Amino acid sequence: MPSWQIVYEWEDDFIEAMNLKMVNAFKKIFFDNKLSRYFIKKKYVNRLIRNVDLITQRETKAIAFDLFPRPTFSYITSCNVIPIIIDFWLTEDLDAFYENYQNCKFVCISSLEAYNYLKKKKCPLEIYHLPLSISDRYNNSDNFMSNKRFDLILAGRENLVLQSFLDIYKEQHPELNIVYRQIEDGKINFYSTKDGFLGNFNSRSDYFKLLTQCKIGFYSTPGIDGGEVRTGGANPVTPRFLELLSAGCRVVSRYQKNDDTEFYELENMTVNALTYEVFSETMDVYLNELEFPKHKYETYLSKHYTSERVCQLQKIIIENENTHRNN
Repeated sequence: MPSWQIVYEWEDDFIEAMNLKMVNAFKKIFFDNKLSRYFIKKKYVNRLIRNVDLITQRETKAIAFDLFPRPTFSYITSCNVIPIIIDFWLTEDLDAFYENYQNCKFVCISSLEAYNYLKKKKCPLEIYHLPLSISDRYNNSDNFMSNKRFDLILAGRENLVLQSFLDIYKEQHPELNIVYRQIEDGKINFYSTKDGFLGNFNSRSDYFKLLTQCKIGFYSTPGIDGGEVRTGGANPVTPRFLELLSAGCRVVSRYQKNDDTEFYELENMTVNALTYEVFSETMDVYLNELEFPKHKYETYLSKHYTSERVCQLQKIIIENENTHRNN
């Protein structure tokens, strides 16, 4: 699914829980065009705009989710914004990051691995760890008990090793009913190996309903099995892991142990398919299990709903204010 759809859910949940309102998009339009970006890259212009930005400082702050750190000063790096950075790769230009975000009161980093990396690099910015989440709208234990019509769903970023394992497994289990996606004419269409075309699932609600009909989903962190080039070796746990669990899917995964996978307890919630033998045994167990671990899933997910992150952000704001008050 398009990355921004889940971000819109977080925004809606934060707005409702914290009694916020959407900010006018004028600044976004001003900064996000080719001409502005060209001039803002100039050091003297960048410095001038940052100085002007400090003059406009307000007591109240806006909250903004952003997929990656901004390469130049932007409306999201203003002194009047609390940025929440979703993906922070280890290839980031740290000097540029420090310069572009220096006006911010503090910056939230979603990945614990990236947060600890920045701490080790003696990041001069005030940073806090604010993990990603799954919206409370998916807090429905009926998802765990729904009719599992399909054996496996392949959605999102593909892991080549898991795919190679599946190719072998399919030869031995031709009866598998697998759901897979195709992007056709700008639409996200899903097909079943047994039932053919299932429909296009461009909305989050339709996509999630499809997930609830699947027994198993594949998951991998983004910086392994060839993803190292893109992430610099960073392996954050992405929201798709939480989506699969919320939909009552059993998860077969490949991941590299780090601070993030420990925080999200992957070792307790999924099997790391390091070999084909482990993969095959896990598929056999999940496809044939008679009882779903409902309580285990409910207990785990209760720690990772967006309402929990709202509480964490509120505590961070108070902690930050107390720190500045005492200095």
